[in-house]
Amino acid sequence: TKNSTGAVVTIKNINIVFNGMALGFANDDQYPHQPMFNLQTGDVTLDNVHVTYTGEYAVAIEGSTGGTNISDLHPPFIQANGSANIKINNCEFIDTNTKGIKTYGIYAVGASTTVTVTNSKFDAYHVVNQSKSQQIVSFTDCELSAKNAILSGVGTVGITDTSIDLSD
Repeated sequence: TKNSTGAVVTIKNINIVFNGMALGFANDDQYPHQPMFNLQTGDVTLDNVHVTYTGEYAVAIEGSTGGTNISDLHPPFIQANGSANIKINNCEFIDTNTKGIKTYGIYAVGASTTVTVTNSKFDAYHVVNQSKSQQIVSFTDCELSAKNAILSGVGTVGITDTSIDLSD
């Protein structure tokens, strides 16, 4: 999913299972991840969206950035890399892959992007990976479970009335 400038997007009441993901895109843009939701601009609301990532059919494409080892894959559930105002409410993003793929819950790289998460659950290798020093992502009344870290990268993440599980 990729949205365009000025868009107002609402995604509600759906269940999605992703079982693939490749190390590189099919076009000339090579990245070591392939986002499930690529949210760049506009006002985006995800409400009662349940996403499971199995990685069952994930492959590494030879010559792509990041090498060919499947454990180098790190697909984000949500990539926020522009100026989007993203609101996530009553959602679940769950990683069940057994291939060692390192999922990001939210990959936030846009300087003017905001991601506000309420009453939701994230279970990923890194719940948030962000590249900006200011707070981009905030969680309120959520459940966060990480196989490695809640925050990978730089900056701070707002966390209020939220449970954190790092037992994996």
